[in-house]
Amino acid sequence: MTEQSPISEAQERFRQAVSAHWSAIRSGTTRDADKHSETASQLVADAANASELLTPLLDDAESPQVRCAAATFLLNRGHADEAVPVLEALADDDDIGLVAEDADMALESWRSKNAE
Repeated sequence: MTEQSPISEAQERFRQAVSAHWSAIRSGTTRDADKHSETASQLVADAANASELLTPLLDDAESPQVRCAAATFLLNRGHADEAVPVLEALADDDDIGLVAEDADMALESWRSKNAE
């Protein structure tokens, strides 16, 4: 069995935290959703290079939730060139429900902060 790199392990833990966050939202357990969101935030905060952790997740084919979370974190850390196109595509995808709304809100918030 091959050993994962620390960055791969962190990416997998980020995926799991985001997935658990959205599962908790769907089941209406806000406290659990917040806990999983805090886990994802802590993984990003602990990363030596948040961009190295998150940029590969922008292409996660299995989870729009992971793409949205990674793009939102990157957007708020000065990586708009990578994050904005992903968030715009997610915001325009009516098939992903709340994730599309989350992407749209992230973009609106970022744009209003940068318009000041």
